[in-house]
Amino acid sequence: PCAVYDETYAVSADADFPWHWHEEIELLYIADGSMTVQVPGKSFELKAGDSAFINSGILHYGKTADWCRLCSLVFSPLLIAGTGGSVIDKKYVQPVIHYAPLDCFFCTQKSGDAAITQCMVAAFNALRDGAPGAELTARENLSHLFFIFAEKYKDEMKLQTDEENNDSVRVRKMMAYIQKHL
Repeated sequence: PCAVYDETYAVSADADFPWHWHEEIELLYIADGSMTVQVPGKSFELKAGDSAFINSGILHYGKTADWCRLCSLVFSPLLIAGTGGSVIDKKYVQPVIHYAPLDCFFCTQKSGDAAITQCMVAAFNALRDGAPGAELTARENLSHLFFIFAEKYKDEMKLQTDEENNDSVRVRKMMAYIQKHL
């Protein structure tokens, strides 16, 4: 339940990926060049070596001003949880994907979040290269990524309410309607 993409975006070709959302989580790593990544209310310029975590169900968009080599990994939360309702799902996966302030997480080389980027890159490289045990290596690194987020935000997650950003809900409904009726 995951896929990896190693794409080059350039102004002369398709320089962006349009606004979209999906239930899967998306990890982005800028291997070279730069790209602006946006979620509702946030925009960030990612440069070579930077990464981003886009949470489940979050609208997002990316565009390069010049060119960019983007490595992305899109995966279902069930890859880590195993099955819905498991201990791992309840303790780590659901709290992270439902923590509203964690709609996205941008990691720059200067931010001090190198462990997050290392997990993303290790999971991506394992699946892209297809070495023996690649699936297990990817799952191990993605699980560790969720552990990092669960620990980083554990106090805030306890205080969170179940309210979701109403603007995001409306935009997703609108996009689903347009897609269904076009």
